[in-house]
Amino acid sequence: MNTIEHQENSTALIDTGDSYELKHILSVATAYLDTGQIDDAEDLLKEANEIDADHPDVTAFARRLDHARGRSTISVTSNADSIDALSDVLVNFTRPLPGVESQTTTVQRLIRDAEGHYVAERLYSALDSTYLACVEAPMFLPGFVRLAELQLALGKTQQARNLLDTLSYWH
Repeated sequence: MNTIEHQENSTALIDTGDSYELKHILSVATAYLDTGQIDDAEDLLKEANEIDADHPDVTAFARRLDHARGRSTISVTSNADSIDALSDVLVNFTRPLPGVESQTTTVQRLIRDAEGHYVAERLYSALDSTYLACVEAPMFLPGFVRLAELQLALGKTQQARNLLDTLSYWH
């Protein structure tokens, strides 16, 4: 068997225009998922479903995405000392975030965006918006508390603990 025949036989997708697009979408979506960009991967899954929702690669990716979303699920604890032992942590978000109205309009917009992302269960997007708000207003302590809350909700306990240590040092 020559190399061309071998490549054709080992290809999982049928070589059509749609399958090339589908393969590309799924490869980009997988890269997003592997880097924790669940919202972006979810958007690409929607595109893949429009092309061929019954394709085995699409259904396999959908299961993988569901599993990834499950890892970001928020569960309950109130004991801060047990955080390291837990894989999922409940975060009771401080709502509404105090002092937002005294911040610049940019910071207010970023915090509102983060709130919207959180309500829509797009925790990584909420984390991004909150991080940008903290960059814009480095003295806005509630923004950093929210950042730590989001890190806990995403299971990033060490990053949250590092932020807590930094905040404790500053204040």
